[in-house]
Amino acid sequence: MSAVSEPQNSPWVEPDQYIRIQLDQARSRIRTTDVLTATVLAGLLLVGYVLVFTLLDHWVIPGGFRPLTRAVLLFTIVASCAGILLWFVIRRLGQSVHPVFAARMLERSQQSEDGSLLSLVDLQAHGRDPGIAIRKTLEKRAAVRLAAVHIDEVVDRRWLMRLSLILFVMTLLTCLYAVLSPKSISLLRPFSFARAAVSTRTVLESIQPGNAAVPAGTQVQFQVDVSGTLPDSVQVLYTTSDRRFVDEPLKMQPGQDQQRFTAVLTGEANRGVRQNLQYHIVAGDAVSDTFNITVIQPPTATVTSVRYQHPEYMQLPDRTEQAGAIATWQDTTVTITAETTAPVTTALLQFSDDATFSNKAEEASMSISETTLTGKWKLEERSDKSFPKYYRVFVEDSEGRSDPEPPVYPIQVRRDERPVVRVLDPARDLEVPANAIVPLLAEAEDPDFLLRNVTLHYSVNGQPRQPAEFLMDSAASGFVKSWRGTYDFKLSLLRLKPGDTVTWHLEARDNRPPLGNQG
Repeated sequence: MSAVSEPQNSPWVEPDQYIRIQLDQARSRIRTTDVLTATVLAGLLLVGYVLVFTLLDHWVIPGGFRPLTRAVLLFTIVASCAGILLWFVIRRLGQSVHPVFAARMLERSQQSEDGSLLSLVDLQAHGRDPGIAIRKTLEKRAAVRLAAVHIDEVVDRRWLMRLSLILFVMTLLTCLYAVLSPKSISLLRPFSFARAAVSTRTVLESIQPGNAAVPAGTQVQFQVDVSGTLPDSVQVLYTTSDRRFVDEPLKMQPGQDQQRFTAVLTGEANRGVRQNLQYHIVAGDAVSDTFNITVIQPPTATVTSVRYQHPEYMQLPDRTEQAGAIATWQDTTVTITAETTAPVTTALLQFSDDATFSNKAEEASMSISETTLTGKWKLEERSDKSFPKYYRVFVEDSEGRSDPEPPVYPIQVRRDERPVVRVLDPARDLEVPANAIVPLLAEAEDPDFLLRNVTLHYSVNGQPRQPAEFLMDSAASGFVKSWRGTYDFKLSLLRLKPGDTVTWHLEARDNRPPLGNQG
């Protein structure tokens, strides 16, 4: 910027006009310098804030500044810069520098101060006239001295230069850090409240499943893509809602793509997750945000009562037990009542021979009334003479959700045992005449219920003879628990020949329909 001097070919001006021109230029330069100094100071605060914030956020504060701290810092720096700009820039643009201040600055720039300019300006500022002769003398002396002054050299710009130099150095350091640092600078963190992750040498990307809702019993698979510096270990740290597990580590393994790591949370006893949990992933110096896994509890059915309706021949009263385990006689019809935790659309009684239900057996549908389920099942013998050993209630709601591990209940079926018959006499083989009468003494008993009949079956020389002889018949005597009696076996009725062999045995049947168990 050129110095203000009076060119040789310029028109002549009066001393008072020249003084006014020089003072106006000085006042303008002073105001411009003040505005620039304040602007540079505000810029220096912003650049310095970014650099210092980034250094602390990257290397000093574990996990970076928390949102509240970031908010306080941002408010402080914005308020400071706004105050500087408002007070020293906007306010100054609407004001002018006082002539006395400009005159004092111009006087001090001269090697010897005679005070003529300052006195003249001070008298004018206070509205006092020293007289024409004195005023003319002061104006002439001041104009002559101002002719040797360069305005741009007089204005004090030391603070502007110092702050500008510091701003340049800070900007250069910030640029060098952005280029050379293994961690990138993110302006979102120092200048916003956004959930921006702190910059790290290791970068976590595409975190799965993120925030998710899964059915109870689900085995959750975690996945993350790692870029930047690959760490020695990548872990999922999870915390359950009941606080039994707090930051429990789960190591993630790399797949075919060495930058993709996965892990599966199988839950206790490999039963999947059963409660809500929070998790985050740690890899080297990178820590992800905290995510939530919400466990959706599927409908579950619990057996509240079992009603037993025994076969009529057993002559046992019906009964109801407030428990899910079944223990009763075969052929009993059980009515199972269960309650669900939520409305369902499907309900089944499922039977199996093992508690894990790895091999399902019979199934029976249940009736549904709001949250109450009712199902019937007759405990009949299978073709292989076995009974199911366990059962459970399977339910499913309208969205297809079901309990992956419903409660399992045992089944104990007591068989209707065969009756027992014993021959007391004769106790050995006999050789008798063909027309002999052989007295038989026998007894029979049903161990659990009643006898239907006791019959004598025989064959001659291996050829069965019909019909059998009734030793005891419920049609005549009614059902009895036990029987003991005699019978005269008349061989003459068989028309035997000498040398014939008669083979015989007794058979007892109980009162189980239709024909009874045979013993």
